[in-house]
Amino acid sequence: MRHAHVADLVIVSQSAPQAFEDRLRLSLGESATMAAGCPTLCLPRGYEPDAVPFGADILIAWRDGPEAVRAVRGAIPLLREAAAAHVVTVAEGDGQNVHPQEMADHLRRHGVNAHGAVVARRGGKVTDNLIVEAKERGCDLIVFGAYGRSTVSQILLGGVSRRMYTQSDLPILASH
Repeated sequence: MRHAHVADLVIVSQSAPQAFEDRLRLSLGESATMAAGCPTLCLPRGYEPDAVPFGADILIAWRDGPEAVRAVRGAIPLLREAAAAHVVTVAEGDGQNVHPQEMADHLRRHGVNAHGAVVARRGGKVTDNLIVEAKERGCDLIVFGAYGRSTVSQILLGGVSRRMYTQSDLPILASH
């Protein structure tokens, strides 16, 4: 991680926690994102870069907050090259200061073909909803802001960031 401070992007692979002790630690993707100070691209286990398109359609998991803003800003070079960027919020009734459509409008001013949407929660975890939404929209990359909790809190309560790192079979680009 010492070298991440002089990098524009850190690329890691998805961890595969096997033992109980591994579940107590942050995954490589989580650790890198929390410490790097730059965006982290986490590639899923078994990812074949030549077989799977990358960055053509991007889902931005939008939750109004500094982590998501940093993730979007760090992704702008990729977003400009994408055919489409989908700024998506899973409705939870907590209100947004910046609606996904406002972020899409902001991205369009940066040359990004962006669209915003609030989607209904289909039950289950927010992470599951986001991954399903990304697949239904034909996305090949998910951008999100990683929100940190203490390790004890993560173990007891879980977290969107942790689940995204362990469950996504799409590449993810995250910032903290």
